[in-house]
Amino acid sequence: MQSLKKFLIIAALACGVSSGVNAQEWGEFAYISSTMGVSDGRICTGEASRGAIGCAVNAPYVSRTSGWLGIGTSNPRSNLYISDNSNQLLTLDRNSAGTRKSSITFAQQGVNRWQMGIDYNDTNTQNFYIYDAVNPYYRFMLTNYGLGINANIPSATLHIGGAIRMAAEISSTLQPCDANRTGAIKYQSGDFHVCRNGTAWETLSDVASGAASLADRITSGTTQVITRQNTSITLATAGVERVVVGTSGNVGIGQQPFDSTAYGRHLSVYNNISASTASANAGLSIQSTSRNATLHMIAGSTGASLIYFRRDSIDSTEGQGAITYSNAN
Repeated sequence: MQSLKKFLIIAALACGVSSGVNAQEWGEFAYISSTMGVSDGRICTGEASRGAIGCAVNAPYVSRTSGWLGIGTSNPRSNLYISDNSNQLLTLDRNSAGTRKSSITFAQQGVNRWQMGIDYNDTNTQNFYIYDAVNPYYRFMLTNYGLGINANIPSATLHIGGAIRMAAEISSTLQPCDANRTGAIKYQSGDFHVCRNGTAWETLSDVASGAASLADRITSGTTQVITRQNTSITLATAGVERVVVGTSGNVGIGQQPFDSTAYGRHLSVYNNISASTASANAGLSIQSTSRNATLHMIAGSTGASLIYFRRDSIDSTEGQGAITYSNAN
């Protein structure tokens, strides 16, 4: 009987009958699995124990309009689309004890452009790489020793083959030198700064010339008053700088003083706490217990008294506003 069914299937295909045969008519030529059934658009597989065939609802789906393949979905949105609620969606396993890569290659118009994978030198070692196939070089290499950028074999925790560019911080992201940033380096105001002691930023030029060592300190526990010759005065509590008076006379509370020729002498208040509570606010409080609390702004005869409102940073024009008083208004 099985031989007869196989013969009928082959005969039907040879005579072109298959073009008019849909999934509901397979029962005339093959056993339909009672456990898998026939689901529209699903890839069909055989059930060896009973010699049956079926297209299970969880089988890969092929779109008849686009030809795209969906795994875990009946709505593929690309040539191969995988959807699942598990943590592991796609695994590339080099199932060999020999020296072979597990990799993905990205090509454009038949030309290999980039490759990423593990075991770049086929030595069965643990590493991850990104390879530039157009300009043959390993641009990214992560091993159990360190990270290499434009360095095939990193020889340190971070090994960079080329120059490093550091952008200057903007006023809204200035970070204080504290215990969490000891050893950090930043670029600001045309100079490199280093956080050596977890208390205050020092310029590398001062460190190199020895000027940084000329700081005078009054220390009580984790509270300090730090003065640097011709440079600044810093008040620090709990090992963190709180107030800094810079060379120009500008004052920074919670950050380095903000120097700007556009605004002249300046008091900047900064809070880098990220929270949705009042502790994240930055403010200026003037209080009197029995009389008036006042804020006096006195401008010259040709100037104006202004209060500016900014969002994001002091240089930002987004959401800006102002209260202005002048002799002409």
